[in-house]
Formats: sequence, structure tokens, C-alpha cells
Amino acid sequence: MEKQTEQEEAYTIAYIDFHKSWESTMNSLVQNLNVSKTSEEAAVIIRGTEEVENKMREFPFSLPEEQASNMRQLGDVLDEAKFKFTHIRKLEIAEQSKLLQAQVDAWGLPTKPLEAPFQVILSRKKGRKNSGDSDIDPKKAKKDDDIIPTQNKFAELTVSNSSSMDFTDPQEGTSATSGTPVVTAPQKKHHVPPITINNVSNQAALLKHLQGVTKLKLEAKLIGTKFRIYPQTPYAYTLIRRYIEENSLEGYTYMLPEDRKLRAVIRGLPIDMPPMEIISDLATQGYQIEECHNMVSRKTGAPMPLFMLSMERSEQHKSIFQNVTSIAFVKVIVEILRKKYGPPQCYRCQGFFHSSKFCTRTPRCVKCAGNHLAKECEKELNDKPKCCLCGGEHPANFLGCPKNLKLRIEAEKERKQQQKSARIVPVPEPPKTNYWEQRAKNATPRQQPPANTQPGPSTVPPPPIHKNNSQEDPTDIFAQLKNPAVQETFDLLEQFITIATTIPSKVGRLRAIRNLLADEIHF
Repeated sequence: MEKQTEQEEAYTIAYIDFHKSWESTMNSLVQNLNVSKTSEEAAVIIRGTEEVENKMREFPFSLPEEQASNMRQLGDVLDEAKFKFTHIRKLEIAEQSKLLQAQVDAWGLPTKPLEAPFQVILSRKKGRKNSGDSDIDPKKAKKDDDIIPTQNKFAELTVSNSSSMDFTDPQEGTSATSGTPVVTAPQKKHHVPPITINNVSNQAALLKHLQGVTKLKLEAKLIGTKFRIYPQTPYAYTLIRRYIEENSLEGYTYMLPEDRKLRAVIRGLPIDMPPMEIISDLATQGYQIEECHNMVSRKTGAPMPLFMLSMERSEQHKSIFQNVTSIAFVKVIVEILRKKYGPPQCYRCQGFFHSSKFCTRTPRCVKCAGNHLAKECEKELNDKPKCCLCGGEHPANFLGCPKNLKLRIEAEKERKQQQKSARIVPVPEPPKTNYWEQRAKNATPRQQPPANTQPGPSTVPPPPIHKNNSQEDPTDIFAQLKNPAVQETFDLLEQFITIATTIPSKVGRLRAIRNLLADEIHF
């Protein structure tokens, strides 16, 4: 009887303790589920949720409605934990498969297994005789009966030129037999985005504290009042982000590359198409869609006949752009989500080149420049907006804002284009005086061609006729040969003949002719 009373008292105490800690237990499960990043953490939450469910069945609530409601809440948490565990575990397995494949490629293993495995045959080494074999003559030939017959199962394989098989020492990274370094496949380096923290009073102390939190050596850079930290691993990135959120620090960062989703846009569906129907129809086609919603016009706020999809970035999902042509018996076109015009702008702090999902800065309203979110703004429609960037009468996301980086980028492009065009050497203007006309004016009478001929590259001007002697006949050849100009021309021809017969190379002949005519042509 006393034992039964003690059991009832213990049951009552356990019942009261369970119901008192029910709310804190649920909050703890939900909080741990939200911050869990690995499959092991999700598995711990699943086991804890199942234990709580067993205790709830053991210590039920007094009201059936309350019991059913709490069981539904606990079931939702359990389902979410199982879904998160499955999703994270798939990513981990895929990453491990990539690492394993990289190791297999580094080892050079065949893709298909061998038909017969290797057999290790232990044989006695030649050399020093054992003590028990002192009576056996080593020089004595072995008999045929003593030879163990073996079968080579790999006789059909081709043998390479190398005489021995090299194996790689994993610690040294070199071949153990030849000593030559073995080239292994480089491991893929995961990019981890930097984390920028604003308004840090003591940067050195913060960096030292974060190194103690992550147990890693961190690199940082001071940019004005901003303190930019460069984590080395995704785990350090997660720890630093959690520290910033817990201590309410102002900063921003970017999404990890492995967490980025593949986004697509469906064109051609009616506006009233339920998103769940789109997800279920694509699931039958082999595509697991995580999110689907109807896109809204930014100017009018009205829904558009466009649906945006968000899914895991994989080769199977990338084929959605070519393979999916109809959804729910409606012909559609699946396109890649177009990038926004201009640099990305945060909806929280109105800063540029980051998103509001990873921003912990002080919020600034896009409409009235107040320190609150846009959904909390109480500005009337008739009131003029105010920009928190430049103070002008326009919203902070106005593309024509003087502080918008789009204008700065365009101005920088224009400046670079001007610098590039300035490097081009301008074409000089033609001279005012003609060199050849000036040369013709300064030419001597002997160099001046007669007026009735037009000298060309192949025409030779006739010798001038001197009229100082009236008795000479212009048609007399012998009288013309006595002309000094003709004799001078003959002398020049003799020099040409001498050059042509004495100098063997063509370059040498041309150089000699140029030197001969240099005084006459005035090069």
C-alpha cells in the first residue's frame, strides 16, 4: 500500500513538472530547430521531440481539445525536423560523394571492378639460411614436386613499360618506390563570403574574441568605419553570424554558394493558378520545387501572369528549362530569372550590393527615411516621400537618385571610355606647304625637267638643247654626243655597269646606286 502511494506521488510530481515545462520545452525545440545547420543537430532534435511525444502520451492534458492541439503542434515540429534532416543529409552525402570521387580520381582507380581480385602469395626470401634448414644445400636445384603450381589470372592484361608498380604515400605525397612526386587532384576550394560589421569601437578586441569563438585565425580589413572579416570555413561563417545576431551588432553579409537556390520563371499560366498545383504537377515530372509564388508588378502592385520557382541547384533541376513545356495541360515557357536593373539594394537599410536577408543594420524606411521598416511606415499617400540617401523628394529605391550607385557605375564606364579614346594618337594635319612644289622651285636648272614633258617613274627626260651655237644642227647625232649633259649621262651609265658587274649581291648593288645618286637627288 505504501509503495502504491509513493508511485502515485512520483507520478503526480512528474505530471506537474512536465506540464509546467511544456511551453519552455516547445520553445526550446523550435529555437534549436531554427539554428540547426547539420544533420546531427537535426537528429538530436528529432530524438528530443519523440521523447516529448512519449511523455505527452504518458502525462496527457486534462482537456481532449488541448491534448489534440498540442499533439498537432508537436507533430508539426517533428515533421519539420525530419524534412530538414533529410534535406541537409542529402547535401552532406552529395558533398562526401564529390570528395570520394576526387580521391578516386587522384588514385587513378578503374571505374569498373576487376573480374578476379589479387591473391597475396607468401614466399620465402632468398639469402641467409634459417637455423632449421642447415642440412639443406641452397645450391641444390629444386625438384619438380616441390614447386607449387600457380595460376596468373591477369595474364591477359597489357603490361606497361614500367618495371615495378608505384604506390603513393599519403603522408609524403611521393611515390614510395621511385621517390618522384605524384600529382593528386586539387581539392575544390569553397568560397566563403566576407562579413562586414559597422560601428565597431574596438576592432582588435572583436577580432581576437571571434578567433576564440571560431578557434581559427581570421583575416580582417578596416574600411573606414566598417570592419570586414574573412572567414575561412562555412562553419566559422555560421558562428560569426550567430554571434552578430546574439549581440545585436550592425552588419551585413552574403549567402553561401552552396545555399543558393536555382530560380526560374514560368510564363503562360493564368494568374489564378494555385501555386500548390504547380508544385504537385512539377513533382510528377521529377522536379522538387521548394517555393512557388505569383510575381507582382513593382509599379502597379497587380499580379502578373508569371510564377517564380525556387529549387535546389542540381543538374536534374537545370534541365527544367528544356524539358518542361506544359503544366496542368497548359503550354508554358520556363525561363531563367532575369537580373534586376542596376545594383542590388537592401530592403532593410537601403544599402547596395547586399540583401535584407543577411542584414542586421538599423532599418531605414524607403518612403520617409525613418528608422523603421517599410511595412511599419505610417506615411500618408498624399505626403511627399523622402530619400534616406540624399534627402531628396523621392523614394530611396529611385534609380535617378544621385546616391544610386548605378549612376556612379555609368559615370565610371564613361570616364574609362574617354581615357581609352584619349590614348588613340590623332592623325596630324597635312602641312600648309607642299614639299615637292618647294623642292621643284629650289631645283637647279640642270635638275629642272623641260616644260613639254611630264617625267614619270619610267620616263627619262631628254637632254636639253643648248641654243648658244646657232650653227649646230639639232638632228646631228655626233653633235649631240658632244653635249656635256650627254657625256655626263654616259659617265653615269658606265658607273652603273661597273656596279652591276663588280658587286654580286642585289642589296649591295642597290646600296651602291643609292650612294651614287645621293648627291644628285639630295636624299
